[in-house]
Amino acid sequence: MKDTFSRLRSMPSEELSWRVRGGLRTLSQRLAARVRPPRWDRRALRHVLTERAIDGAVRRAIDAGAWRDAHAALVDAFRARPSRFALDPAAAGSLVAEVRARWPTAAADAAARADRLLDGRYDILGYKDLRVAPPGGAVDWHGDPRHQRRAPMVFFADVPYLNAAVGDHKIIWEINRHQDWLAFGRALWLTDDTRYGDAIIDRLESWLAANPPLGGINWASMLELGIRTISWTWALHFLLAGAGRERTAATPWLVDMLVAIDRQLTHVEQNLACYFSPNTHLIGEALSL
Repeated sequence: MKDTFSRLRSMPSEELSWRVRGGLRTLSQRLAARVRPPRWDRRALRHVLTERAIDGAVRRAIDAGAWRDAHAALVDAFRARPSRFALDPAAAGSLVAEVRARWPTAAADAAARADRLLDGRYDILGYKDLRVAPPGGAVDWHGDPRHQRRAPMVFFADVPYLNAAVGDHKIIWEINRHQDWLAFGRALWLTDDTRYGDAIIDRLESWLAANPPLGGINWASMLELGIRTISWTWALHFLLAGAGRERTAATPWLVDMLVAIDRQLTHVEQNLACYFSPNTHLIGEALSL
């Protein structure tokens, strides 16, 4: 207690104010979550998008709760606009042709790597062939498959992720960074096999179902949310190139992805690592924003 008071006395007023605001916000969110646990809400799409992104078709679809129509309108809008991203869906055909010409084995290599991931076998943090999901089964987004332990599904600020009883949090977080989605996207473009696009969509919907806002270990580190949304941004552009071929008729994945990206980055924005780890963490968080 004496050390705590000493630390508070020496703390700059800006840091103290920042920590008090953050603590009060977390307390408010914890109390609200006990009364009404947060859930994903597609209706938030209206507030997620800028006005210039909401044309008549999107607005009518949102008002009617016609999420497949909203998805289709957004896909058309995204695909029609000039690309601002490193990966341009409109250039997929020419890029794939160039890659195949320069590296004839690229498609086979991409498929082999993606097939291992489809089979649930990952290489993570030096562990080879770690079984992240049973063949044909879903990933446990809160589990450490190396040590067969699982993080509790509690309010994000109450997750004891440094406690070995929940497993190795770095393994859990590495799985939830979704950097494997880039491998699926690469295989999708180079092989034109829609299984790889479907894999991204399946994992997106599975992750959303298992990770409601502010719940569990995957909301506990802002850097992890930031890296995950960067992976999703790449995946979004991979999927747009084949948006008519993946399971878009069954799942309005673009609606869900945009709502979830916004919710996660709002959480990052509210909890920046300004004093906790103002180096690698803050850089990663800023990059994601």
